[in-house]
Amino acid sequence: MLAMMMASFTVAGSRSAAEEKVHPAYKGLTAVVESLVDSEELRGASLLVIDDGRVVYRKHFGRFTDDTVVLAASASKWLSAAVIMALVDKGKLNLEDPVRKFVPETPEPLASATVRQLFSHTSGLPGIRRGLGTRGGNLTDSAAAVTKMKMVAEPGNVFSYGNASMQLGGRIAEIAGGDSWDNLFQRCLAEPLGLAHTSYRGEQSFWLDGGNPKIAGGVRTSLDDYGRFVEMILHDGQFRGRQILSAASVREMERDHTTGTKKLSFIPPMLKGVKFGIYGLGLWRLAVDPHGEATVVASPGAFGFFPWVDRPRGIAAVFMIQEFRGASLGDRPHEFGAHVVRAVAELHDAALKKSAATTPSPPLPMTGP
Repeated sequence: MLAMMMASFTVAGSRSAAEEKVHPAYKGLTAVVESLVDSEELRGASLLVIDDGRVVYRKHFGRFTDDTVVLAASASKWLSAAVIMALVDKGKLNLEDPVRKFVPETPEPLASATVRQLFSHTSGLPGIRRGLGTRGGNLTDSAAAVTKMKMVAEPGNVFSYGNASMQLGGRIAEIAGGDSWDNLFQRCLAEPLGLAHTSYRGEQSFWLDGGNPKIAGGVRTSLDDYGRFVEMILHDGQFRGRQILSAASVREMERDHTTGTKKLSFIPPMLKGVKFGIYGLGLWRLAVDPHGEATVVASPGAFGFFPWVDRPRGIAAVFMIQEFRGASLGDRPHEFGAHVVRAVAELHDAALKKSAATTPSPPLPMTGP
């Protein structure tokens, strides 16, 4: 089993020494990450921090290098939601479209669930994370299997975090977009952002069961590739002079889509007990302002991949580890990432304040109104 899991972790030749960058204001991050790697006996780690449009921290630890590609797991959800919003921008899909519009053989009540609900885990489908693979290598059979699952609630009534609903949503995207999911991802995100090392395809493992793409958990990516994506998100859909997503679509992804639903499933440790809407489209809302607008958003993966955007501080960042020890660690990989998020915020607030007149950034840990 361990050998199968390690198939999703790749380390090639090292170029990291030439690429390392540590701004003096952020040098304290090195001790933070080194402490995690040493105390938790991690194989490696990487951290990229973009502040005010500049790379202020980029460093690898342990066995990780520029060429390391890891399984992003649930960080895939953010990328997948962005593909959906790109199709919305092109007029090929509407978030209010019901499942029945594209998969008419779907039984009720799932047939009435909307694309929005599929990507906010509020469709009423169970929070299943594995067993979504089919050997045919396409989404048609996988999505058909999802339509036969027993619903846990009527659409819109519960938040049930998992992978099944996005698998069906991916098939809907293929029908609406007139192409395979892999090609849609390439056209909508990978090519315009230059994501040369990011794919929904890779070595087979326990997480990548079957041949079809896993919309909610199958992405394999690198530090710099995902860094380009969060940089685009921070800049309201624009990447280095090119509009990849509309600003409205980025904001729609970050809007609350769960208020009023009963929470039936997994919630990250840093969000337990909060009183605000915790999930958007493909991402967690880690902090909000007094008006309920998201200020810090993230999409952490089960094995420790942790990308985030902190809007008040102008930060886009990726903390990358790959930890497969499962039950022995529980939620701790998420906690590792949350620890780094707080460290970055604290160093920013201590050393890089914009000016005395600037409105102070909200504090972390994550809080709501």
